Amino acid sequence: NNYHDMSISRSRHGHGSHQEVILEEIEKKAGFGLVDGDTLTLLIPILEQHVEHASSINIVREAYDEVENRSKSVDQWLKNGVGYSRIAQVRQGLEAASIMLTIMTSKGVDRRVINEDSVEACIELMRQHIVKNVQPAINATGHLIGPSTSSSSSSPTKQKSSSPSPLPSKKKPRKNQNISSGHVLLNRELKRLYKPILSTVASLSI
Repeated sequence: NNYHDMSISRSRHGHGSHQEVILEEIEKKAGFGLVDGDTLTLLIPILEQHVEHASSINIVREAYDEVENRSKSVDQWLKNGVGYSRIAQVRQGLEAASIMLTIMTSKGVDRRVINEDSVEACIELMRQHIVKNVQPAINATGHLIGPSTSSSSSSPTKQKSSSPSPLPSKKKPRKNQNISSGHVLLNRELKRLYKPILSTVASLSI
Protein backbone atom coordinates (compact mmCIF):
# COMPACT_ATOMS: atom_id res chain seq x y z
CA ASN A 1 0.00 0.00 0.00
CA ASN A 2 2.80 2.40 0.86
CA TYR A 3 4.48 1.72 -2.49
CA HIS A 4 1.17 2.25 -4.25
CA ASP A 5 0.66 5.56 -2.39
CA MET A 6 4.20 6.67 -3.27
CA SER A 7 3.57 5.87 -6.95
CA ILE A 8 0.40 7.96 -6.93
CA SER A 9 2.26 10.78 -5.18
CA ARG A 10 5.04 10.74 -7.80
CA SER A 11 2.49 10.76 -10.55
CA ARG A 12 0.70 13.74 -9.04
CA HIS A 13 3.94 15.67 -8.79
CA GLY A 14 4.92 14.95 -12.38
CA HIS A 15 7.26 12.07 -11.65
CA GLY A 16 6.60 8.94 -13.63
CA SER A 17 4.68 10.86 -16.30
CA HIS A 18 7.09 9.57 -18.96
CA GLN A 19 6.26 5.97 -18.03
CA GLU A 20 2.55 6.76 -18.13
CA VAL A 21 2.87 8.15 -21.65
CA ILE A 22 4.70 5.01 -22.75
CA LEU A 23 2.01 2.78 -21.22
CA GLU A 24 -0.71 4.80 -22.93
CA GLU A 25 1.03 4.39 -26.27
CA ILE A 26 1.40 0.64 -25.70
CA GLU A 27 -2.28 0.39 -24.84
CA LYS A 28 -3.21 2.28 -27.98
CA LYS A 29 -1.08 -0.01 -30.14
CA ALA A 30 -2.54 -3.09 -28.48
CA GLY A 31 -6.09 -1.82 -28.84
CA PHE A 32 -7.04 -3.83 -31.92
CA GLY A 33 -5.26 -6.84 -30.48
CA LEU A 34 -8.01 -6.97 -27.87
CA VAL A 35 -10.78 -7.01 -30.48
CA ASP A 36 -12.31 -10.36 -31.35
CA GLY A 37 -10.71 -11.78 -34.51
CA ASP A 38 -14.05 -12.76 -36.04
CA THR A 39 -15.24 -9.16 -35.75
CA LEU A 40 -12.13 -7.86 -37.49
CA THR A 41 -12.42 -10.41 -40.30
CA LEU A 42 -15.89 -9.00 -41.00
CA LEU A 43 -14.64 -5.40 -40.89
CA ILE A 44 -11.61 -5.77 -43.17
CA PRO A 45 -13.56 -6.60 -46.41
CA ILE A 46 -15.70 -3.47 -45.91
CA LEU A 47 -12.60 -1.32 -45.54
CA GLU A 48 -11.03 -3.01 -48.58
CA GLN A 49 -14.04 -2.02 -50.70
CA HIS A 50 -13.59 1.64 -49.76
CA VAL A 51 -9.89 1.47 -50.62
CA GLU A 52 -10.54 -0.23 -53.95
CA HIS A 53 -13.22 2.28 -54.95
CA ALA A 54 -11.08 5.30 -54.00
CA SER A 55 -8.15 3.89 -55.99
CA SER A 56 -10.07 4.38 -59.24
CA ILE A 57 -10.72 8.09 -58.62
CA ASN A 58 -8.46 10.81 -60.03
CA ILE A 59 -9.96 14.07 -58.80
CA VAL A 60 -7.75 16.45 -60.80
CA ARG A 61 -8.23 14.45 -64.00
CA GLU A 62 -12.02 14.37 -63.61
CA ALA A 63 -12.22 18.10 -62.94
CA TYR A 64 -9.89 18.80 -65.87
CA ASP A 65 -12.10 16.80 -68.23
CA GLU A 66 -15.25 18.50 -66.96
CA VAL A 67 -13.84 21.94 -67.70
CA GLU A 68 -12.00 21.08 -70.93
CA ASN A 69 -14.46 18.71 -72.60
CA ARG A 70 -17.84 19.64 -71.15
CA SER A 71 -17.28 23.39 -70.68
CA LYS A 72 -18.33 23.23 -67.04
CA SER A 73 -16.78 25.30 -64.29
CA VAL A 74 -15.16 23.58 -61.32
CA ASP A 75 -17.69 25.31 -59.08
CA GLN A 76 -20.51 23.68 -61.05
CA TRP A 77 -18.83 20.30 -60.84
CA LEU A 78 -18.32 20.65 -57.10
CA LYS A 79 -21.67 22.16 -56.19
CA ASN A 80 -23.86 19.85 -58.25
CA GLY A 81 -22.78 17.11 -55.87
CA VAL A 82 -20.51 15.15 -58.18
CA GLY A 83 -17.21 16.81 -57.30
CA TYR A 84 -17.66 16.88 -53.54
CA SER A 85 -18.98 13.31 -53.66
CA ARG A 86 -15.81 12.13 -55.44
CA ILE A 87 -13.60 13.94 -52.94
CA ALA A 88 -15.60 12.40 -50.07
CA GLN A 89 -15.15 8.95 -51.60
CA VAL A 90 -11.39 9.44 -51.78
CA ARG A 91 -11.32 10.66 -48.18
CA GLN A 92 -13.30 7.61 -47.06
CA GLY A 93 -10.86 5.36 -48.92
CA LEU A 94 -7.87 7.04 -47.28
CA GLU A 95 -9.47 6.73 -43.84
CA ALA A 96 -10.25 3.07 -44.50
CA ALA A 97 -6.62 2.52 -45.55
CA SER A 98 -5.39 4.22 -42.39
CA ILE A 99 -7.65 2.06 -40.21
CA MET A 100 -6.57 -1.14 -41.99
CA LEU A 101 -2.89 -0.36 -41.61
CA THR A 102 -3.41 0.46 -37.93
CA ILE A 103 -5.26 -2.82 -37.38
CA MET A 104 -2.71 -4.93 -39.22
CA THR A 105 0.25 -3.39 -37.38
CA SER A 106 -1.36 -3.60 -33.93
CA LYS A 107 0.33 -5.76 -31.33
CA GLY A 108 -1.39 -9.09 -30.74
CA VAL A 109 -3.92 -8.72 -33.56
CA ASP A 110 -5.46 -11.89 -34.95
CA ARG A 111 -3.20 -13.09 -37.77
CA ARG A 112 -6.21 -13.86 -39.97
CA VAL A 113 -6.76 -10.16 -40.64
CA ILE A 114 -3.22 -9.52 -41.89
CA ASN A 115 -3.14 -9.53 -45.69
CA GLU A 116 -0.10 -8.43 -47.66
CA ASP A 117 -2.17 -7.50 -50.71
CA SER A 118 -4.39 -5.27 -48.58
CA VAL A 119 -1.37 -3.52 -47.09
CA GLU A 120 0.05 -2.88 -50.56
CA ALA A 121 -3.33 -1.60 -51.77
CA CYS A 122 -3.50 0.87 -48.88
CA ILE A 123 0.00 2.18 -49.51
CA GLU A 124 -0.62 2.41 -53.26
CA LEU A 125 -3.82 4.42 -52.72
CA MET A 126 -1.97 6.90 -50.53
CA ARG A 127 0.90 7.16 -53.02
CA GLN A 128 -1.41 7.66 -56.00
CA HIS A 129 -3.42 10.29 -54.15
CA ILE A 130 -0.28 12.24 -53.33
CA VAL A 131 1.05 12.03 -56.91
CA LYS A 132 -2.18 12.61 -58.83
CA ASN A 133 -4.04 15.00 -56.54
CA VAL A 134 -2.08 16.44 -53.62
CA GLN A 135 1.10 17.32 -55.50
CA PRO A 136 -0.73 19.15 -58.35
CA ALA A 137 -2.80 20.98 -55.71
CA ILE A 138 0.27 22.09 -53.78
CA ASN A 139 2.13 23.20 -56.92
CA ALA A 140 -0.99 24.48 -58.74
CA THR A 141 -0.05 22.43 -61.81
CA GLY A 142 -3.26 20.49 -62.49
CA HIS A 143 -3.77 22.39 -65.76
CA LEU A 144 -0.54 20.90 -67.12
CA ILE A 145 -1.60 17.24 -67.01
CA GLY A 146 -2.94 17.42 -70.57
CA PRO A 147 -6.07 15.88 -72.08
CA SER A 148 -6.93 12.28 -71.30
CA THR A 149 -6.22 9.63 -73.93
CA SER A 150 -9.87 9.37 -74.96
CA SER A 151 -10.33 13.10 -75.41
CA SER A 152 -7.02 13.57 -77.21
CA SER A 153 -7.78 10.83 -79.74
CA SER A 154 -11.21 12.26 -80.51
CA SER A 155 -10.13 15.89 -80.80
CA PRO A 156 -6.50 16.22 -81.89
CA THR A 157 -6.93 19.88 -82.88
CA LYS A 158 -8.00 20.77 -79.37
CA GLN A 159 -5.03 18.95 -77.93
CA LYS A 160 -2.67 20.90 -80.14
CA SER A 161 -4.12 24.27 -79.22
CA SER A 162 -4.04 23.52 -75.49
CA SER A 163 -0.45 22.26 -75.41
CA PRO A 164 2.22 24.54 -73.98
CA SER A 165 4.47 26.16 -76.55
CA PRO A 166 8.05 24.78 -76.57
CA LEU A 167 10.67 26.66 -74.60
CA PRO A 168 14.48 26.77 -74.76
CA SER A 169 15.79 23.97 -72.57
CA LYS A 170 18.33 26.14 -70.79
CA LYS A 171 15.94 28.89 -69.76
CA LYS A 172 13.64 28.53 -66.81
CA PRO A 173 10.19 29.82 -67.81
CA ARG A 174 8.41 32.36 -65.72
CA LYS A 175 5.12 31.37 -64.16
CA ASN A 176 2.45 30.87 -66.85
CA GLN A 177 4.85 32.11 -69.56
CA ASN A 178 4.38 28.90 -71.56
CA ILE A 179 0.66 28.56 -70.95
CA SER A 180 -1.83 29.28 -73.71
CA SER A 181 -4.89 31.41 -73.04
CA GLY A 182 -6.92 28.20 -72.71
CA HIS A 183 -4.56 26.94 -70.05
CA VAL A 184 -4.76 30.24 -68.18
CA LEU A 185 -8.53 29.81 -67.90
CA LEU A 186 -8.13 26.14 -66.98
CA ASN A 187 -5.53 27.00 -64.36
CA ARG A 188 -7.88 29.57 -62.82
CA GLU A 189 -10.71 27.04 -62.72
CA LEU A 190 -8.68 24.22 -61.19
CA LYS A 191 -7.39 26.47 -58.40
CA ARG A 192 -10.90 26.29 -56.95
CA LEU A 193 -10.37 22.55 -56.57
CA TYR A 194 -7.07 22.61 -54.68
CA LYS A 195 -8.38 23.60 -51.25
CA PRO A 196 -10.89 20.70 -51.09
CA ILE A 197 -8.13 18.32 -52.21
CA LEU A 198 -5.70 19.55 -49.57
CA SER A 199 -8.38 19.01 -46.92
CA THR A 200 -7.87 15.26 -47.47
CA VAL A 201 -4.22 15.33 -46.39
CA ALA A 202 -5.14 14.68 -42.75
CA SER A 203 -6.63 11.35 -43.85
CA LEU A 204 -3.15 10.20 -44.94
CA SER A 205 -2.04 9.80 -41.34
CA ILE A 206 -1.70 6.36 -39.77
